Amino acid sequence: MTFDIIYIVLISAIVLVALLGVFVGLTPLWRTGKLREKNIEQPNNEEQQDVLPEPVAVEEEIFTGERTDDCYVLEEEVERLQAHKPSDSIAGETVCHVPQDINPATLPSLSVVVYALCNEERLMNYIGQLMRQSYPDFEVVVVFDGTQDAASDIADVLMTRYPSLRMTFIPPGSHNLSRRKLAWTLGIKGADKEVVLTTGANTDIPSDDWLCRMAAPFANPEIDLVLGDTRFDFNELIGAGKWYHQFDRVMDNSSWISAALCGKAFRGDCYNMAFRRELFFSHNGYAASTGKPFGDDDVFVCQITDSKNTRVVITRETLLTMQWGISTPRIRTTLKEHRMFSAKMLPKMPFLRQGFFSLCNWLVFILSAATIAISLILMLPAIPWPAIAAGMLLLAYWGIEIGIYRRAAAALQAIRLWWSVPIFMLWHPIANAIFRFRHRKAKVMDFIWNGYQ
Repeated sequence: MTFDIIYIVLISAIVLVALLGVFVGLTPLWRTGKLREKNIEQPNNEEQQDVLPEPVAVEEEIFTGERTDDCYVLEEEVERLQAHKPSDSIAGETVCHVPQDINPATLPSLSVVVYALCNEERLMNYIGQLMRQSYPDFEVVVVFDGTQDAASDIADVLMTRYPSLRMTFIPPGSHNLSRRKLAWTLGIKGADKEVVLTTGANTDIPSDDWLCRMAAPFANPEIDLVLGDTRFDFNELIGAGKWYHQFDRVMDNSSWISAALCGKAFRGDCYNMAFRRELFFSHNGYAASTGKPFGDDDVFVCQITDSKNTRVVITRETLLTMQWGISTPRIRTTLKEHRMFSAKMLPKMPFLRQGFFSLCNWLVFILSAATIAISLILMLPAIPWPAIAAGMLLLAYWGIEIGIYRRAAAALQAIRLWWSVPIFMLWHPIANAIFRFRHRKAKVMDFIWNGYQ
């Protein structure tokens, strides 16, 4: 009888801790997974063919300069890209088809500020994608991270084909500042539209409706900040840990996405973020994180957000893919370093929630393992019902984790893992502790030289 009471207490503890883990720890993943349902509910292209949106005419850019070898190469690329452009020509004008569910009259004027830290070929390809956007009124301001001569050469080629494009560069001697924040500050000062969207030239744009989807929430005058997201090209991750790195990315992003959906945003992705230009200057830009290479995607967000002025837009049309090539593993590590340091300046609740969830995972596992071991030792050859009950509870808990994680991973276009999920859930706090220990002596200012600013 005494052991039966112990078994009942252990099984009750497993149930209680598992419920706490599900309702407290898995909530961010569940909210992120709900974004996938919204994506599915959006009409596809075939459904939109019956009712076309009213076309919005924008002035066509006409090439009038002299043809050079570089310009010839660029024009061939532009012609290839324009073959797939969703637009028609009417009386010498280019007609952009804004998505059916968006009223073009409600879209604000938009400045796209591009931080260009890539080679000439990649930049040209990106500008070609960007100029195909179905947005009625937007400008592009490119801030090139390189020498004046390199910026001038690329500007001559790009601006010959796109006269409305503006381009500047960061002086090479500006190594005592965050070059990325400096670039966007220069670009935002040079922009003249109502809303600013910051991004990078080493991204792949998934849809010609990206800008429309990101700017649509600004139809509500109370909205000041729209948060999008980016994903690594996970094919560029190598080694045995590449599956865990995707898992870590999903867990990290789900945390801030969930908080933003609840009106408590504390982080975003600076490569896919839009905000009202006047808001940037009214908060003195990135002044709150001056001297630090981070802050443009978390400290700045905390500074300008409130419970009503922020929206999250993560759909198939807006989820950008970052292309870092062979530098992807190093960039992933650097990003984790930055977020480790910036966590000290952010609200504590999301991180306490993650810690509580990790505690629940380990408690469920330990209590289940203890119940199974004790009952097998003491009850065999009789039927060890506590071991069966504990095993079923553990499998059910892991099954719920797997199901909720897979929905979140699908929403963020990451690998949809199976039974490695509970293993990674247990390993996650240990891996984070090891990472913090290894990088405990790192100097924040040293990160400015690593190429990810």
